Amino acid sequence: MANIKMCFILENGVYREILYSEIYSQKERTSQYADRYFLPYDGYLMEVPFEDYQKELQEKERRKYLHKQAKKHGETSYDSMDTDETNGVELIRDIYTDVEQSAITRIMIAKLRQALKQLTANEMALIDALYYQEMITINEIYLSKSRQPKICFSNALF
Repeated sequence: MANIKMCFILENGVYREILYSEIYSQKERTSQYADRYFLPYDGYLMEVPFEDYQKELQEKERRKYLHKQAKKHGETSYDSMDTDETNGVELIRDIYTDVEQSAITRIMIAKLRQALKQLTANEMALIDALYYQEMITINEIYLSKSRQPKICFSNALF
């Protein structure tokens, strides 16, 4: 805290600026400020309520604990892997998902939906018979008496 020169103390709800040497002399806190709580902010020492002081200390201890656990388990930050050519975050790769294939599939599905909207009723009936009713041949479809409406093969695409 040697680089801190100014401090702010709270008096009647208003901060007042004082010198660091008024609070600390010879690395010991003076008796006038012994029961007050201070936290460093942007190079200044600020008086804070006890609850804020306690919360800040808990957060600091939590950060230290997490850092210690990360070192213990060999964790590393992807940001620390940054180089001039690559970004460390780019090293994260999902080996189970082929993003390129997923994008192509979505595009093809969108085009298929657009094409299906342009088909006639007969063409839709033919597609329904071939793919959804699992009829294998055109003859099977033609001979099917239960098809309503009847399929006209002259307009169907083969």
